[in-house]
Amino acid sequence: MGGLGKSTLVHNVYNRQGSHFDCRAWVSVSQFCKIDNILRNMLKELCGNDKNTQSDVAKMSTEELRAVLKTILEQKRYIIILDDVWRAGILLEIRDLLFSCNGKRSILVVTTRIDEVASIADEACKIKMKPLDMQDAWVLFCRKVFRKAEVPNLSQELQNWGVKIVKKCEGLPLALVAIGSLLSLRDKSVAVWKHFYSQLIWELQNNPDLNHVDWILNLSYKHLPNYLKNCFLYCAMFPEDYLLRRKKLIRLWIAEGFVEHRGSMSLEEVAESYLIELVHRSMLQVTERNSFGRIRRFRMHDLVRELAVKLSEKESFSSTYDDSFGFVQVASDSLSYVSASMQYRCQPEHKSMEAPYLFAV
Repeated sequence: MGGLGKSTLVHNVYNRQGSHFDCRAWVSVSQFCKIDNILRNMLKELCGNDKNTQSDVAKMSTEELRAVLKTILEQKRYIIILDDVWRAGILLEIRDLLFSCNGKRSILVVTTRIDEVASIADEACKIKMKPLDMQDAWVLFCRKVFRKAEVPNLSQELQNWGVKIVKKCEGLPLALVAIGSLLSLRDKSVAVWKHFYSQLIWELQNNPDLNHVDWILNLSYKHLPNYLKNCFLYCAMFPEDYLLRRKKLIRLWIAEGFVEHRGSMSLEEVAESYLIELVHRSMLQVTERNSFGRIRRFRMHDLVRELAVKLSEKESFSSTYDDSFGFVQVASDSLSYVSASMQYRCQPEHKSMEAPYLFAV
């Protein structure tokens, strides 16, 4: 199930343990990602920020990509993450390529929602994520609502309404984070939480076609201020798992007329405040910050994007078309266009102690 925290778990391991390997790569794999895009982005990750190498990689054929990858990985110990794999055939093809490199004690980690994909890994190398129990769910909820590491002392009545809200999230971290982030911006009172719980029940009863994660995210969207709604929907125009850049996106928002003047602030400053607010509301996920702590890159969670695409079509903001090259999206209101030539951001079998390992989460 989406929203269980598979990518978050693996990302923490990747950051903590990645330095122990000769090289590493994180590759996000969308539903429609092709093998050459996956290999190309894997090679870019392994080669770092060398602009000349990046340019050469972009021109390589699939066979050239395979040959270069084998050369690079042949004598190295590596860790490679394939995040959100949907098709077993794609994984088998990549596994066969990587394991033929005979990297010593190398590791391939895969996150997936699909049992068929996870079955490729040995039983001893599988982790099946489960929803949080009530205690852990309550702790996560409170940390998001109160933005503190410890759980505060609450009145019994407020805690009772909080527990009712948490139970509706069914232990899914994504839902808990979305709800907690939303309530962090509101009064911590019995009246507010009771009213919010009533809204949750209404959403559940009136949107039977949405699963419980979607209707929680849908409620989060409804609670966005009007000036943020267009900015949020605009982010869904980019391909799945696309890493957005702060500077580029805020300039696009300004060009579209989504950013309003606020006192002596520049439009860039106002747009950045919009971005920070969407992050605080857990509608966008930060993936990289600069040395000053400012957001550099971020992305939309797959489930958040899926909902945003539905809302965009429902509200005639944009339409999504799937073709053999990728996604083309045309915004009917803003007349924005994202070209099909935009490349997807294609972002880990135990045989012996010297062979690579494959883990599925």
